[in-house]
Amino acid sequence: MPGIIIFHASKDDLERIFDEKLQPIKDKLDAINKMLDRLTNHGLAPKTPPIETDIRSRD
Repeated sequence: MPGIIIFHASKDDLERIFDEKLQPIKDKLDAINKMLDRLTNHGLAPKTPPIETDIRSRD
């Protein structure tokens, strides 16, 4: 049976650990948002579909 590991960390330590692990994901999401903004500014990719667009399945 595996042993129980008790991990003690301060709030600051936990925030630092989460920041280190999540920062690359946040950076990638920010880059994607910038690309979408550039496409939207050029009229190539609207952020939302036009209201009159029927997105329901045709089945």
